[in-house]
Amino acid sequence: MSVDVRKFIDVNITHSNQPSIANARDTVVLITSEGETDVKKLLTSKAEWDAYKEGKVFTNTDPYVQIFFANGGAKLLLVEAASTTVATTLEDKYIVIAVVGLALNDAKTLATTFDTTLKGTHRKILLARATNADLAILPTLTGIQSLAVKYSETVGAEMTIAAYLSKIKIEGTNTVHDYCFTTETLEPDFTVPITDALFDELSENNVNFNLNLAGAIRNVGGNMTSGYPLVNEYMLIVLHQTVTEQLLALLVTKIKGNKALSSIRTVLSQELNTYVQNGYLVTNKRWTHEDWTVVHNGVEFTIIKQNTPISLGYYIQVLPWSALTANEIAAHQAPPIYIVIADSYSVRKLALIGEVI
Repeated sequence: MSVDVRKFIDVNITHSNQPSIANARDTVVLITSEGETDVKKLLTSKAEWDAYKEGKVFTNTDPYVQIFFANGGAKLLLVEAASTTVATTLEDKYIVIAVVGLALNDAKTLATTFDTTLKGTHRKILLARATNADLAILPTLTGIQSLAVKYSETVGAEMTIAAYLSKIKIEGTNTVHDYCFTTETLEPDFTVPITDALFDELSENNVNFNLNLAGAIRNVGGNMTSGYPLVNEYMLIVLHQTVTEQLLALLVTKIKGNKALSSIRTVLSQELNTYVQNGYLVTNKRWTHEDWTVVHNGVEFTIIKQNTPISLGYYIQVLPWSALTANEIAAHQAPPIYIVIADSYSVRKLALIGEVI
């Protein structure tokens, strides 16, 4: 294996050790055709898995689970004797999906289905593995939003990604880091060495792979096949879900009037501050686009002006009660809520419309 180390010059990524943290949410699922139909087993350790599989046939599944726990994975929901179609029916909290024995072409098809049918809080990330035989497929994956790929000849290697995401603690301090250069426990397969040419091909197609760097096996890459940072995409899905959960908890208390708007702002601020604390949102960005304006019931409102600092890591705008029609008020509808968030890579906007109060 020979890779020119100058390839890493000017890569704007901070090296950091993996934090030893507990999982905050159950987010990882492994689907297998082995086992008993409709059985779902939540696994929290290698010892638990070893005991559970005794006397059962999980020949193809075992490497996936072993790699997950060898890399410190927190919790894994095993869905047995199931087809890949079950992935689209799982609860929203299950975000990261892997499938035992999934061919890359099949992963492409399933991830495309995710892109089409699963939006907002329903989004999921499909993990897949690419081998040397799959190189011709890689350029066809770039437009897919829901797919993350690991290049390896080791069966189940994509579970290193699942393990890393499962350990991110949402309610922690500085627990969100980029996946690139993460130390991993994965025996490298040098039957197909990572040459300069292969390095470039994998990098250009946003495929994750392992190299021996600075005396350890580390992941290189850190992106979805779409080119978006893997951890940021995962965190955005979680943020969508937790914000929705907190708003729902507030709205079922039947708040109303100006107190409602004040409470909505407070709940949103408290929840978004969690993401500033864990490191997902940053406080040094500005809204550099043109003024963001919306038209509601024929009236134009300015959400945020160009060059406005996002000094809190987020910016919240709730339209006034006067923006609603009599029918909307009668239907107990809240004014539309607009949020601007600033993560490490970009500034995004979210709209929450139609919440009932």
